[in-house]
Amino acid sequence: MAAERMQKLVEVGLHTKSFAGISGSTALGAFSIVVSGGYADDDDQGDLLVYTGTGGQNDSFSGHSEQTEDQTFAHNDNRALLKSAETKRPVRVIRGSESRSKYAPEIG
Repeated sequence: MAAERMQKLVEVGLHTKSFAGISGSTALGAFSIVVSGGYADDDDQGDLLVYTGTGGQNDSFSGHSEQTEDQTFAHNDNRALLKSAETKRPVRVIRGSESRSKYAPEIG
């Protein structure tokens, strides 16, 4: 997702990070995730989403770098997602237009 659109999500309070797809903490869990086509293994089926997590790319900040290793729960953002799964807390899903999903918006 383009940097200016990520910043807008932060400004309106939908996501707390302007540079990362997972927002939250290891103590409370994930607050929101952004699905924007940055990981080839993400699979968005509407009400079922396989979300890869973060990490494992040569350049995580480019958004579309080659995957060189598996993501792990050693990464705090991935641990936040794990915490949400354990506590069954809902996580807001924000779809970017860069996603390959038919559920992604045309723009934005």
